[in-house]
Amino acid sequence: MKVPSHAIDAYARKALSSTQRARPVEPSATRALASSAGAGMEEQKLAALKKRISDGEYRVNPQTLAMRLLDSLG
Repeated sequence: MKVPSHAIDAYARKALSSTQRARPVEPSATRALASSAGAGMEEQKLAALKKRISDGEYRVNPQTLAMRLLDSLG
């Protein structure tokens, strides 16, 4: 399922408007996270998820998504 980018942008604007603005991540912080003990497993999970998304195999439960969006917006 492909989500239109305008939907993601609208959600990001709303989610970030009530909290702090996102800060850029320092490269050194990224390296520190990547070198942690579980980084290899996380990278494998992320790669598998990216592949499922690009292959169109990742399915989102729209009801769960809607409930979580509403919960996060207050």
